Amino acid sequence: MYDGKQPSREWVILLMKKMELASFKDAPAPPAVPFEVVNGLLRNTTALLKQRPVTVVDLDVPCPSASLEDPSVKIVGDTHGHFHDLLHLFELSGLPSESSYFIFNGDFVDRGAWGLEVMLTLMTWKLALPESVTLLRGNHETAYCTAVYGFQAELKYKYGFEKGTDLHNRFLSMFQV
Repeated sequence: MYDGKQPSREWVILLMKKMELASFKDAPAPPAVPFEVVNGLLRNTTALLKQRPVTVVDLDVPCPSASLEDPSVKIVGDTHGHFHDLLHLFELSGLPSESSYFIFNGDFVDRGAWGLEVMLTLMTWKLALPESVTLLRGNHETAYCTAVYGFQAELKYKYGFEKGTDLHNRFLSMFQV
């Protein structure tokens, strides 16, 4: 259960595994991640994003030293709700760390069936390693696109009409930061 604190690397990895296992079931009932946990992650991620302007991103990559492995920067675009592709990307390139920076260049949701799982993964990595993960909104993180291309319907399917609508509105608020 998410306690509202900064998640550890281990907690994020366990969450990813839990969501991956649940993604192979025919129906996500009950959802892999409880509504209250999603709400807490949304609240904390929104607060964190409000602290950092994202119009222009300056990324300081430290020089290699004896205490750090060689730093790297990975730029990822258009995951579009394809959670298994995101997991495969992490398999190939490694997970975010103090010396492995990720810039996610928008279009996190819509089209794929696991936009929520993609968002929860990106949000928890951002909370766990705020300086190593950058989230930039794309055109699919808008009210229009999420309504037309599937993210809104996905949330309603996974959490029911009322809670799904509430989560959709909270995601839109976060996306607007």
